[in-house]
Amino acid sequence: MKFRCRLTFFSASLFLLFLSVTGFSQQLNWTSKIGGTGADQSNAVYTDNAGNVYIAGKFSGSNIDFDPSSSGSFLLSSAGSTDAFVAKYSATGAFIWAFRYGGA
Repeated sequence: MKFRCRLTFFSASLFLLFLSVTGFSQQLNWTSKIGGTGADQSNAVYTDNAGNVYIAGKFSGSNIDFDPSSSGSFLLSSAGSTDAFVAKYSATGAFIWAFRYGGA
């Protein structure tokens, strides 16, 4: 089984679609929305053998929520106009961690 992940950029949010692929069959496993009111963009998406999803990109603004769950939040704010981020999600879409890189 292969895992495929796609991030789509819509103005102020990132939409994450996670598919599992077996032969010609595709199954939608989960979708999530992360981001804030600023310009959020993904530049790279990677899945490991366990199906964990890693995304990297850039964002601007404050209180950007990287946890797509309704029961929690993980807020990051850019220190300058635009900062880079790396985030990890489990194969089921659960938030694991996120880091911000950049400065004023």
